[in-house]
Amino acid sequence: MAVSEINTVQVDGIDPTTDWSDKVVDCDVAVHATARVHVTNQMTEDAL
Repeated sequence: MAVSEINTVQVDGIDPTTDWSDKVVDCDVAVHATARVHVTNQMTEDAL
């Protein structure tokens, strides 16, 4: 399968009221990428 067109959508904030309807129209695949950065002085073994 060749990829003919790729469109990206960036969502800066996600919460329970986020409206996804306009972001997933005709969407075949969604990739969610996130990172946990700039955490200092972690005091617990498993802070997540």
